Amino acid sequence: MVSKTMHLVLGEKLGLAPHSIKNFRSFQRSKRQTLHHADSNLNDYELMTIDTFAIISDWYHYAILELIKLKHFKADARWIAKTLNLPVSAVKIATERLERVGLLHIEKKQWKLKNLSNTMTGYSHTTAAAKQLQKQVCHMSLQALEEIPFQYRSHSSMTMAIDSEQLSLAKNYIQDFRRKLSHLLQRSKKLDHVYQLGISFYPLTQIIKNHNGGKHE
Repeated sequence: MVSKTMHLVLGEKLGLAPHSIKNFRSFQRSKRQTLHHADSNLNDYELMTIDTFAIISDWYHYAILELIKLKHFKADARWIAKTLNLPVSAVKIATERLERVGLLHIEKKQWKLKNLSNTMTGYSHTTAAAKQLQKQVCHMSLQALEEIPFQYRSHSSMTMAIDSEQLSLAKNYIQDFRRKLSHLLQRSKKLDHVYQLGISFYPLTQIIKNHNGGKHE
């Protein structure tokens, strides 16, 4: 870590004005705090293997796990099916899978989450299962746009010009936002609904590969 004195010395040698040096130090301090917060949040998540994710990639597996947290949850396949608008058979198969991969424990009529920490995939590449889940999330979002009253949902978007070399920074910010929102909303002792958060960030301009293997627009 560069000291305040060293920042001043380097800044003066570069011909920077005092306020520019001060602004740079503030930026560096803010960046360190953001990275520290992200690292501490990461400890609350357990990495899910690709094989496990492939088994439970359909959206309703995660919805069932979140349902268990609700204050009025009923350990009954028919109630779950009605609540999530699913066939009873799909609920029974899903719960069996969740037990098999070690995320759910059912004994008599008691349903317990075996792993209380959140899970994530967090890999640097996508898979067919991950793409399928995101397609389901996008489809449900379109349904909600048409069927759910405005006061019970939020749909918004923004178009922006960006420096594509900062895409990894954007992904990190989005990941941090998802986790912060989840922590914030799940602090309550009276959880009563399960919501789906879906965030998309993609180019509108065409991505063209050049002959050197890189990309340009």
